[in-house]
Amino acid sequence: MQSGQQRNFTARVACSAAFCAVLAGCGGGGGDDGGSTGAPSSAQQYPAGVYTGLAGPLSAQREFIGYIDGGSTGTGGLYYFAKDSGGQGYDGLYGTLTVTGTALRAPNSTYFSTLDSKFATSPILVTGTVSGAAADVKTNARIVGSYANPAGTVAATSTQVVPFTLNYSAALTEHPSSLALLKGTYRSGGAFGSNAAVVTVDALGNVTGTNVGCTFTGTARTPNPQRGIYNVTLTLGGTAANCPRTGSSESGIAVVAYDAAGAKQALWIFTTAPATSTRNTFVINAVPDPEPLTPPPATTPQVATGLFTGTVASGATSDGFNGVVLPDNQYFFYRSKGSSYDVLYGSLSVAPASSVFSSNNGIYYASAAGTYTGGVVFTGDVRTRGALTGSFADPTAGNSVAQITTTYSTLFDARAADLSVLAGKTYRQNGNFSGRSMEIAIDAAGTITGSNSDNCTVGGTIAPYTTPSTANLYTVTLIYGGTTCTGINRPREGGVAIAEANGGLRILTAGYSEANQARYTTVFISGPGTATPVTAPVTTPAATTPVTTTS
Repeated sequence: MQSGQQRNFTARVACSAAFCAVLAGCGGGGGDDGGSTGAPSSAQQYPAGVYTGLAGPLSAQREFIGYIDGGSTGTGGLYYFAKDSGGQGYDGLYGTLTVTGTALRAPNSTYFSTLDSKFATSPILVTGTVSGAAADVKTNARIVGSYANPAGTVAATSTQVVPFTLNYSAALTEHPSSLALLKGTYRSGGAFGSNAAVVTVDALGNVTGTNVGCTFTGTARTPNPQRGIYNVTLTLGGTAANCPRTGSSESGIAVVAYDAAGAKQALWIFTTAPATSTRNTFVINAVPDPEPLTPPPATTPQVATGLFTGTVASGATSDGFNGVVLPDNQYFFYRSKGSSYDVLYGSLSVAPASSVFSSNNGIYYASAAGTYTGGVVFTGDVRTRGALTGSFADPTAGNSVAQITTTYSTLFDARAADLSVLAGKTYRQNGNFSGRSMEIAIDAAGTITGSNSDNCTVGGTIAPYTTPSTANLYTVTLIYGGTTCTGINRPREGGVAIAEANGGLRILTAGYSEANQARYTTVFISGPGTATPVTAPVTTPAATTPVTTTS
């Protein structure tokens, strides 16, 4: 659900609960009347927490969930209520409330109707009575109240007010929170997949996903580990046609519901735009994906450097996934796509005394569309000379989570890089990038000359990677040129090469053109090198006059 709002919901450490409190199976209405606490009915009430209940007349009651921030005094602050719209998502009701004694009042609240994506034409007045919340222990706390008819939306009723009852949820408010508990992928969807949302949270609290035409990235944090509330910030992305608020930010709260056995049942996220921005709000109710079995993080320092081979699974699709992590933690992975390769590259960091790694600057090249997507979050677990497992939001699959499983290849350090092993040979790859082919020759000085099927000359250099000196790793530059080369202004590409066990050569490079703000990559995997010279050797083109090819 999307639109706008003029407040930022951020939980205070002192408050309990979770801004996203609407969870399937956590609702319910009725319950006892909360009058058995023994507190005088006129005592000051402190309403902070997550509440579940029902809203609407008896003949048409719907699930109703609420979160209240107690504010600096505990007597009220920002709040967000959500009402089931009838299986088509949740309406949002939010603003600022105060509780004086037992009387709750929230003038100038905002109501968003998800069915017609409209805000009520007039501010909404919310009133009610709070009981059972005179102390920190609120087991029987309850709010009985009503809100004004949301005129101008399909949620409008024939009555002037809509009644509701909310009961305090200790299960949601008082459950411990941590990024380890929150970590995972969650999905939601309306009838026939409408309004589907995908949310992925990694072990470091990085958030990625999609909702109603928008992509988003952001963070989740735990202000109080003793409470089930998470602070969430999101930055929206996507095209203006699909996501009118692209580039804007929202903040709010999330909460997770658990079953009796302690397994996660659902995630709710409620966010609103800041006061200075156009009104906008998200309500996301999502169910967790089955969690893959992963080892607990290591408690000693781990090194990510190496060559890795394995697979990546996104939905029902599984592809080959291979690549390298350099000593400076730059990475380049390529994904088999028929006769082409998708590419994911960037830089990662490994947490101190841990095996958890993360990258938030990944760039994904989708070969089928010929497009690059930046800001890809790539996270997981890596062991020194062992497995690298993780996930990223797959741009080719609606940002659904792609699970990676790879293992360390001993080819990385099977022998030290030696230019004489490569020199004097020609290497050829057939079918590079949708049928494109490429052939190069390497001389004793490490000079690369060759051509490809895009009518480009290929020049460059190759030399042993200096650190570690024992690795089967070479540094590479490639320059594409020629007057008949497809494309213009292709930049110099940099990367690495690895000598294959069968005598072949693997080259992985990437480049960025400031002139036309375009990116290029090369994945070159050849058969065994031969002593046959290139049929039409060319001189390495000057770096000042590169010409591009798309790849």
